[in-house]
Amino acid sequence: MLLIRRRFLKTIGTCILAETTDRHASALAAKFESPPHPTRRIYPLNENWLYSPTVPANGHVRSFDDRAFEQVHLPHSNVFVPWHNNDQASYQFVSLYRRHFTIPPEAPNRCTFVDFDAVMTASKVYLNGNLLGEYFGDYTPFSFELTQHLDPEGENLLSVEVDSRELPEVPPFGYEIDYLTYGGIYRGVSIRTVNAILTESLRVTCHDVLTSRPRIEIAVLLNSVEKKKPDTLEAELFNAAGTVFKYRQRLTCPEQDANTASINLSPIDGLKLRQLHDPAMYSVRVRLFESGQAIDEQITRFGLREARFTPQGFSHNGQVLRLGGLSRHLTFPSAGSAMPARVQRRDVSLLKQLKCNIVRCSHYPPSTHFLDACDELGLLVIDETPGLQHVGGSELWRERYLDNTRRMICRDYNHPSIILWSIRINEFRDFHDLYVKVNALARGLDPSRQTTGVRYFHQEHIFRYARIFNQLASLPGYSGGLGWCGFDYQTHSDFGSGDHICYHGVMDIFREPKPAAAFFRSQCPPSDEAVLESGFHFAMNDEPGGFKQGIISSNCDQIRAYIGRDDVWHHIIDLTPERKQFPFLAYPPEGNEDWGDLRLDGYVEGKLAITKSLFGKGTDQAFEALADDAEFTADGSDGHPRPSPHHRSVRISASPLIRADNSSARRVSRPRRRTHRRSRRRTYRRLDTFHQPTRRGYTHGHTPSLWRKDLDLHDEPAPDSIQI
Repeated sequence: MLLIRRRFLKTIGTCILAETTDRHASALAAKFESPPHPTRRIYPLNENWLYSPTVPANGHVRSFDDRAFEQVHLPHSNVFVPWHNNDQASYQFVSLYRRHFTIPPEAPNRCTFVDFDAVMTASKVYLNGNLLGEYFGDYTPFSFELTQHLDPEGENLLSVEVDSRELPEVPPFGYEIDYLTYGGIYRGVSIRTVNAILTESLRVTCHDVLTSRPRIEIAVLLNSVEKKKPDTLEAELFNAAGTVFKYRQRLTCPEQDANTASINLSPIDGLKLRQLHDPAMYSVRVRLFESGQAIDEQITRFGLREARFTPQGFSHNGQVLRLGGLSRHLTFPSAGSAMPARVQRRDVSLLKQLKCNIVRCSHYPPSTHFLDACDELGLLVIDETPGLQHVGGSELWRERYLDNTRRMICRDYNHPSIILWSIRINEFRDFHDLYVKVNALARGLDPSRQTTGVRYFHQEHIFRYARIFNQLASLPGYSGGLGWCGFDYQTHSDFGSGDHICYHGVMDIFREPKPAAAFFRSQCPPSDEAVLESGFHFAMNDEPGGFKQGIISSNCDQIRAYIGRDDVWHHIIDLTPERKQFPFLAYPPEGNEDWGDLRLDGYVEGKLAITKSLFGKGTDQAFEALADDAEFTADGSDGHPRPSPHHRSVRISASPLIRADNSSARRVSRPRRRTHRRSRRRTYRRLDTFHQPTRRGYTHGHTPSLWRKDLDLHDEPAPDSIQI
């Protein structure tokens, strides 16, 4: 049984804030902000949209009868997205979104804009039947001014015609791409009201951060629609404890004429460096004054850190830091790319659990919620412009590529987690003049960061990462590496494993870890976390000829292995890190001739630090259902994706859970399949080879340990399926 969040809340009698059956215009509610903005208001516009998969005649007219439209909330996917075998043409059509609203009393005398975080792929935006403009882009933000066509007293209609086809003149399209892009208004929308003179953007650059007197430079871009100009600029630096520093200066005539200004905060004592283990953040509020009256203000967050790639490796705050991480695609079952802030942030938490210190946003800019979480949790980022294996031949395609890069840098400039702009088209041949131009653009917008780009050119999964990171650890000149990739993702029929899925992730598309995930987790000191995970499925005939070898990912000094029979544990072997094969890994992976349940005890400095057990009979013993998160945010965006007739409420992973008493259990988590099959050996080998299913019983460690076994034993019969 599947309980959609809204029905569940109704069932328990909770007040419903996220949904209304009233399709008439609703008054905008300002976003809560602390401290509040006295001169500008942000009104989130994510609830109560009306959606049609077609664009009817007169669909942009305010009086059009839209009672047949579906009521949806943003972020929204224009179709339900099956977790595999997704038809890449299913979401490629033109649809229509309508949103009725009235403006609050204070808004009529102000300039009003609508801000889109991203829409896939092209958008025509109308207000009360008037075309405001078009935008061609899929991962970058855009805005239109509403002021001229607003009805200050009556109902307004914002309508968006969304073309989600793979348009050849819009990057990354034009050839083939190895991922799916989906469709719809898949990120947030808001309405912004400001005064006629406004702060367009703030860019914060920190200098001399390794000294006792760092300097903070704030570049302010102004946008004035009136002849009068602001005459004074004030900057206030603050954190959770309160105001740290405040400074006010007069604007010069050249600054007023150029609509740009710069303010330096220095000297400031006691500022805290942003470290990965302690990611300190600050905020700066910039106010504009005209004749002593505040006319606009804007707030942004930043952090103090130095990040440079040097001949000696990557230097973070003056210390060489070995980088290790994964690339990330924005793909989720059911919703495609349309996931709310909570889920975006959870991906950062998962990468941190794998002991990654860096993530590459492949192959497009991510949600700002993802970047906010990277800032707050201490994960470094490579931010990437949209593109893959194709550069369009037309000037229009190339101008849009440059514009995407500009919008990415302008949007993400103040995120201290970002250490590189990846600005060339991924995995494609050189276009020298074009890349000279885009590099000049990036360095002009942000001289403080370096630029980069990628040029053209089961247990083995663990070994592959172990070999690569062993090589990266062998020389100080290597800054580190990023694996491909963090999570499985959907792709076109030209790629993947025949079911439109690329199974390259160390976690599956549901964010359940595979064996290789534990290798990343194990590359941390045991003082942070003792890790012991097996990289094999403990079944006698899981491979042709029987179970022969296994790899364990662990950061323990020693692993003591036991076989359990007749309720008695028999010690069989002591394992140590495989330093001969992986001499440079701090924690290489760790591998009888007996069979039964398997228990692994991990020791650090001679003391038992962790125990894991694997059930040897190949039959399910118990089930356990666990939610990813304990609570939702009641903002209309953080609910369950639109259900499918074939959607199921639980999924059973293929791996055992180990309880405190070393008994086995099976995990049931989010929707995936109706039945779980422990079927014939041939089928399971194929899953291992191509699908790489989740197995909680796998272990990876600092150093691989190898198990070897040569027995011709038979499988015990297992149930054909388990019905849920």
